[in-house]
Amino acid sequence: MPALPDEVGRASTLAEPAAAYRASALVRRALLALAAVIALAMVALGTLSLLDLAARHTTEERATYTDVRALVVDDASDIRLTSARAGAPLQVVARVTEGPASPERRARRAARGAVQRR
Repeated sequence: MPALPDEVGRASTLAEPAAAYRASALVRRALLALAAVIALAMVALGTLSLLDLAARHTTEERATYTDVRALVVDDASDIRLTSARAGAPLQVVARVTEGPASPERRARRAARGAVQRR
């Protein structure tokens, strides 16, 4: 290594840089393959999400029930109740947005005049 003068004029030697660490070719290929699989999975999931969003449609369903004494809702739906005259039939209006992974809906008449929406 050549000796070079420093600012004061003294001779100093330059240290050789340490050799850079480099992973083996097998490890590099394995990491590249893993990154490719993750990237492919992200593209596939993004494509499925966009297809699900593009295939959605919204409908409004109406049903009328007479002699209802109670209304039981088993899920966390957005429900609004409005008043009606006494003895009027119960009207259920459901606004449903469906896609390829559509929700399952059921309404049934239970004992003692209760309507259950699921």
